Amino acid sequence: KESDIIRKDAVHILAISNVPRSKIIKTLEANFDHFEEDITKTDEIDEILEEIAEKIPVKEGTKTMLKLKPEYYNEFTPFYYHYSHGQRQSAENSYYQRQANNTDDFRPPPLPAYTKLTTKLRNYLSSPIIQRF
Repeated sequence: KESDIIRKDAVHILAISNVPRSKIIKTLEANFDHFEEDITKTDEIDEILEEIAEKIPVKEGTKTMLKLKPEYYNEFTPFYYHYSHGQRQSAENSYYQRQANNTDDFRPPPLPAYTKLTTKLRNYLSSPIIQRF
């Protein structure tokens, strides 16, 4: 679903640094140039950002910065495919720093749901004939 993809990208943009809304929009435009409609013209992005981000108070006259809400860090992985080399380094540092400072259980991000194709593959790999090898 398109909104889930936008949400996942927004989480990964916000996880490595606090950014203004305009930078999130530019990054999403670059990542989603293959979509038929212009995703930046929808109110859906604002709804997603309200859900996953909180506003950081800044000086008067500067852009409002957004910060990822703590409960959404469990969806973040430093190996996200849209990261450049520098962003990946920053993401890994952020990830391991959070892991070292976290006193709660630190769990890896949840695996994606099975699709029709992967369900069949799972059934195939667990079959008795394949298990013999």
